[in-house]
Amino acid sequence: MRDVTVTRRTKAIIAAVLSIGWLLYMIVGLQVINLIAPTRLGSGPEGAAAFVGLVAGVFVAGFVMWAASDWILLPIILVFMLRLVNNPRIMGSHTNPRWLNLLAWGLTGLVILLTAILFGSTISGWLGWL
Repeated sequence: MRDVTVTRRTKAIIAAVLSIGWLLYMIVGLQVINLIAPTRLGSGPEGAAAFVGLVAGVFVAGFVMWAASDWILLPIILVFMLRLVNNPRIMGSHTNPRWLNLLAWGLTGLVILLTAILFGSTISGWLGWL
């Protein structure tokens, strides 16, 4: 039997390929869809395409977190995803309500704070300060 243990390098390659594919879809694919069938305020094909991109982005973010096993990417991904779902040009009338934005940005701020604390404690441990 073959050992199915996945190395860190293999994880990184899988995550990189998925991330590049998702970014190409979000950057190029949405523009092509908008050229073929222009829409207004997120209704129509571009709105559906953005939704598919968001769902795919969640899976890609999961793969990136699995691959890197590093907590430092989570705040970055959260900020970009919140900016994307609150863009009325892309989401139209389906953007988050104000109370949900306050909750989401508050939790994102908490994650950023906790990540900074974890990062600081890791660095200080490496330097022998703890």
